[in-house]
Amino acid sequence: MINGVGGEIEYGETPEQAMSREFYEETGVHTSPEQWACYCVINRPDKYTVNFLVSIDNNVLIQETLKRKLWEYMKLIIYLTIPLIIYAGLYQCQ
Repeated sequence: MINGVGGEIEYGETPEQAMSREFYEETGVHTSPEQWACYCVINRPDKYTVNFLVSIDNNVLIQETLKRKLWEYMKLIIYLTIPLIIYAGLYQCQ
């Protein structure tokens, strides 16, 4: 997976810490700095340095997949429960 997440490295941060923070800010998914590794660095002396990091970790994908599955199960439970509550309410009224 190639991602376009990124931003500035704040004072005192390592590139890995910055990537972990930026990834959370832009995607809402928590990662640890240890999950990120330097892929390459492009440096133009006295102008800029760009760090490219990569995470080869299925935990991000697994977490998001589990969240989506859990939400699907919750919706199913809600959809199945509401008619039963309504039916029970109607039955008691008769």
